[in-house]
Amino acid sequence: MASVNGLQSIKSYRLTGTVTRGRIVKADGLSGGIAAAAQATGAGEYLLGVALTSGVAGDVIDVQLLGVCPFAIASGAIDPGKFVTADASGKLVAAASGDRILGVILSGATSTGATADGVVCEVNLQHSIFP
Repeated sequence: MASVNGLQSIKSYRLTGTVTRGRIVKADGLSGGIAAAAQATGAGEYLLGVALTSGVAGDVIDVQLLGVCPFAIASGAIDPGKFVTADASGKLVAAASGDRILGVILSGATSTGATADGVVCEVNLQHSIFP
């Protein structure tokens, strides 16, 4: 799949497990496969981006790697401008010191622009880095 409007980087990957649209995915071994991310702290998981579709092991899905993604799923309240990482279920959560950063929250669904558990939010995806 090509970029949607020149701002995103999208790549296809084969799943090694079940993934839900809007959840964060990670690199899964040397085979080039991906799986649902689970809490990326320390030198742990390398976060790739947001799954654009749902799928099960063996399916090939598109993953948004960079740019503005308007449908990532939050795990709780995160104010705009905060760095985010993945929680244990592949949802976005505010990053703490030592976590791998996936991006920055741009907006949420509440009146203050914040997010809430299970709510779709907009995130600017960057490289998986340490703060």
